[in-house]
Amino acid sequence: MTTTRPMTETRPRTTTRRDLLRLAFALVVLTVLTAVCALAAFERAQRTADTVRADTAPAVVEVSAARGALVEADLAAVTSFSTGAVRLSGPGDEYRDQIAIASQHLTRAAAHDIGDGSAPQRLELVNALLAAYSSSIEQAAASFRNNENTPLWTSDLWTASRLLHADGGALAQLDGLRDTQIGKLDSEVDAGANTVLASLTWLVPGIALLVLLGVAQLYLRRRFHRVINAGLAAATLCVLGMLAIAGLTIDIGSRLDTTRDTVHELKDRWHGQVSDRETLAQQTLADLIDTQCRAQAGECGSTVQGVVEDVRSRGPIDAETSQATVIDGTSSVDVDAAAASRHGGYGVLIPLTAAAAIALIAVGIYARIVEYQYRSK
Repeated sequence: MTTTRPMTETRPRTTTRRDLLRLAFALVVLTVLTAVCALAAFERAQRTADTVRADTAPAVVEVSAARGALVEADLAAVTSFSTGAVRLSGPGDEYRDQIAIASQHLTRAAAHDIGDGSAPQRLELVNALLAAYSSSIEQAAASFRNNENTPLWTSDLWTASRLLHADGGALAQLDGLRDTQIGKLDSEVDAGANTVLASLTWLVPGIALLVLLGVAQLYLRRRFHRVINAGLAAATLCVLGMLAIAGLTIDIGSRLDTTRDTVHELKDRWHGQVSDRETLAQQTLADLIDTQCRAQAGECGSTVQGVVEDVRSRGPIDAETSQATVIDGTSSVDVDAAAASRHGGYGVLIPLTAAAAIALIAVGIYARIVEYQYRSK
């Protein structure tokens, strides 16, 4: 007697559930990778912008302004001797005001992270030279009032001038500090710039994530006959928002370049104007010293005479330029630096949008897994 086995219905095994899990895993990994790279690029650019605004650019302005004030003070002092006004009021109120302004700028410069490790010592040296310069000017004024025919005031005035204008003097020290700070600004802007490579670190995984989200939508449409998966659509919007925030690094980099260009432009303009006024002060002093030397000994000594001839060889200074007010570029630098750092509060949105995208991906894929399991029963 033969028995027949009951026939059982076999269903083809599918890999839909496994495919859905793999798809979810790939989407989550790409989301995390994109968020990490985007946040790193954004924080680097924002940190650079904050440093440039808080320290680097203001330090350049303060040092340059201090130098300009010293030149103005020197010109005012020399002019008071040239016109004889020193008899009544000493070096003059303009001289004292400019010395005070220079001291204020030096104090503010010291509050910033300026230059290299030797910057604090150099600022201390400038302050010491400034104190010695002021003392020599006051001594020269006192000697002039006592007896303007004595060479003492000329000697003190010459000493004061060398404290400012000699190699290693206060102006040269400030030039060195300014140039070092500008070099630091250039390095920081280059390091924080939105280069092509820096952009690709977050843009490539971001585009790959968007493509995979599109592929996932097509797969789910074909497999489950749904027009669109709401969870993945919302996740796509979150990813686009995350990439838009990361794209602010391009604006930050552009603003940093603008700040650097403004600083360099102002440096050139400051140099042109202050240099003319510095030369005018030196030429006025040269005439005073040469006149006094001829009255006392026929001519000055070889060292002094060499400096006098060198100053006079620079040619006449244009009257309009020499009387022009030195441009204050503080506001323009502040505006550009502030514009570069204005996106500081947006960085936190990158991990938030990434977390939202991951949650929405999980919801969208899980809904299809549940649907698949229900349909498979």
